[in-house]
Amino acid sequence: MAKTPAIISPNNTSLTYFPSQKRKDTEKTTDFFKQCIDAGASLVTYGGLYNSSGVRSTKREKLINYNLVNGIIEKAEIERITNPLRLQDVYFPTVYRNYPILSDNIQLLCGEERNRLIVPHVTVINSDIVNQKLERVNQEFMQYLFQTLQKEAYDEEKVKKDIQDIVQWSKSRYLDRREKMAQDTLDYLFRTQMLREEFSRGFKDLLIVAEEIYIIDVIGGEPILRKANPNNIFTLRSGDSWKIEDSDIIVEESYLPIGEVIDRYYEYLTPQQIKQIEEGQKLTAGLVASLSMGKSTDVNLDAYVQQIGLGNLVTATASNTGVFSGNYDAQGNIRVIRTVWKGMRQIGVLEYFDEAGDRLKKLVPEGYPVREELGEVVTWYWVSEWYEGTKIGSDIYIKMQPCDIQMRHMDNISRSSPGIVGTIMNTNASKARSLVDMGKDYQYLFNAFMHKLLDLFIKSKGKIGKLPLHLMPPGWNMDKIMYYAEYLGWLPIDAFNEGNVGAATGKLAGTMNESSSVIDLSFAQEISQTFVILDFIKRQLDNLCGITPQRRGAIDNRETVGGVERSIVQSSLSTEEWFSVHENTISRALRALLEAAKVAWKDKSFKRQYALDDGSMAILDFDWEMFVESEYGVDVSGSSSDSLMLRTMQSMVPQLINKGAPLSLILDLYRTKNPAALQKKIEEYEARVEAAQQQEMQLRKQELDDAMARQQAMLQQELDIKNRELDLEQYRIDMQAQIDLEIAAMQANKDYAVSEGKKGINDEIKKQEIINKEFRDRQAALRAEREQAIKLQIEARKLQLKADEIAAKERLQRMKDDAAMQRERLKAETVLKNKVSGEK
Repeated sequence: MAKTPAIISPNNTSLTYFPSQKRKDTEKTTDFFKQCIDAGASLVTYGGLYNSSGVRSTKREKLINYNLVNGIIEKAEIERITNPLRLQDVYFPTVYRNYPILSDNIQLLCGEERNRLIVPHVTVINSDIVNQKLERVNQEFMQYLFQTLQKEAYDEEKVKKDIQDIVQWSKSRYLDRREKMAQDTLDYLFRTQMLREEFSRGFKDLLIVAEEIYIIDVIGGEPILRKANPNNIFTLRSGDSWKIEDSDIIVEESYLPIGEVIDRYYEYLTPQQIKQIEEGQKLTAGLVASLSMGKSTDVNLDAYVQQIGLGNLVTATASNTGVFSGNYDAQGNIRVIRTVWKGMRQIGVLEYFDEAGDRLKKLVPEGYPVREELGEVVTWYWVSEWYEGTKIGSDIYIKMQPCDIQMRHMDNISRSSPGIVGTIMNTNASKARSLVDMGKDYQYLFNAFMHKLLDLFIKSKGKIGKLPLHLMPPGWNMDKIMYYAEYLGWLPIDAFNEGNVGAATGKLAGTMNESSSVIDLSFAQEISQTFVILDFIKRQLDNLCGITPQRRGAIDNRETVGGVERSIVQSSLSTEEWFSVHENTISRALRALLEAAKVAWKDKSFKRQYALDDGSMAILDFDWEMFVESEYGVDVSGSSSDSLMLRTMQSMVPQLINKGAPLSLILDLYRTKNPAALQKKIEEYEARVEAAQQQEMQLRKQELDDAMARQQAMLQQELDIKNRELDLEQYRIDMQAQIDLEIAAMQANKDYAVSEGKKGINDEIKKQEIINKEFRDRQAALRAEREQAIKLQIEARKLQLKADEIAAKERLQRMKDDAAMQRERLKAETVLKNKVSGEK
């Protein structure tokens, strides 16, 4: 390993190097860990030597930015703007108030970040579990096909729709049991630890100092994620990387209350160490209180120092070194330094034969006894491994061990990262620049001109009238003159008064030249110019930050809706980089939190309850044996498009109410913050509505078919009755005609036998025949008329039934068309929203 830059040791007596890491496990002793921790403490003490270059800003630069946001300005920063020529012995205003125009932009972006959604989605990323998911999907698909093909008849359209549903289920809604458990674990930790607030505070750090850092650790058997203070994080050997976790050495320095120290490290502290921490705090508190109250003469330094060597050379006693070395602050908080560094470990890849004679590989630790007689072969490698150690106060070293969280990758056994996740807002090898870094010069300039404006207001007195005292009447005083001027409206003067004095005796004072009677002490033009400059500085700062007046809600009445929307969109694009980097940092931090859960909840199985955004309760059913099998990836969906989609859906509430949407769906629109969950609820509601509509259409169609069948049956029955009546009438007529013919024939034969010549009888027969023929003709015509009327009635009934059937089919088709148009409209809106989101 190449040597690192020299680090000055805490006692300022020698130069040291960070200890070599290529060591066997037996060489990684307690002394080795202490050397590494002390080297990290040296990096904190003299970190300015290293943090002044590279991609991170120095601690001083960060403090300047934080102070500026809090309204504190350093004198050197003011003179850099107000005295650019570095003139000596020239007064420049250095004491004036801060007017936080820059903080306004930061608060706006922080407010927008808090209004955005943070919706984490967990997926398994190791190949073996992904293959199991694909096998499960294929099984479900093949089982459906088998069940469908077994049926004698099936609806082709329904099969197509079912296949589309299976594909959609496999892509978006299907979660492996491990994914479901990891998703529930992340939701539980996100809500119980109130990580939304932690991430919002981290985003503010990103805007102020261009760094956002989170620490993930196991404390008290629980996985914990907390925001780190960028001022307290020191890194070494990070190259040009924009990720804090890519550094080889990471040190966190903080002053913690004694109670919090015990809460964090109670598993590692001994009773003697806890007593030592409390004793040091008592000594520090007593000394600080005595000095602050002016009782330095009462302080017995013998309790803190000892005399060594010749003369007055003294040094702190061994037990009280922490009092003077900064191990406690004025409030009694103790200094805690946690050093995390990337070391090395030797591992081997063992090749061996199993019982079946197949050659397999597996990892073995250092010192594995190779059994060459069994054909075993080991190839040794040095891989990266993260170590940690914590120093409390001056000489308490604890938790010296490999890091609990290694964040290893299954495709590269040497690649790992600690439980520290952070982002540096830099470009390539350039130093990170925050929003405050870009705009603080404008802030200083704005403060300078505001100070100038106040001076102008103080000096501006307007027009002041002159009252020449030499013109006062003899014996008058100012009270009398003001009385005449105020109540009588007169200002008496005596022009000869001055002529009675000295050399002017006898001369008229009025002959003396007098200037204007008023003095103009107003600075209206200068004040107006200063206002213009201040407005220019403010606009330049807003343009630099990418925030337009329209984004703030300042819309002129002459602006168009399209112009306002374009301005807001362009402004959002200018600041989107900050939100994108922030979401990436959250994704990495949450993934590390899942890895911490594997360590913290090892060999545990439990059930825990937690509340969701909509007020409902969820259960975390955790099984470590299954949870630890997978490597998880976390994707955070919190873009502005999701927020826009929720607002758009909420704006459609009146339309949904008019269409009969249930109250539960309306409440879900306002209470659910997860767009994916809300989309599933809406899809389920649409599916229920569509199923209800299909069922109602089927019922209506069945009712219409039943009514038509009943009408046809009634018409057929009436027709049958009419036909029977007609047949009976026709039978009666035919029988009567047959009888009449037979009677007439019998009578004719009888008369013919008596006399052929009797014409009267013959005439009677002919007459009877004519009557019979006319009767038969009338009956036939009557029957024809009745048949025609019945046919017309039947045809009318058929036409009426046909019209009713057509009307029913038209109503059914309209219902289908309305349902199809509703689905197409929803699809078009979804496509349009996705297109708008893509353009953004």
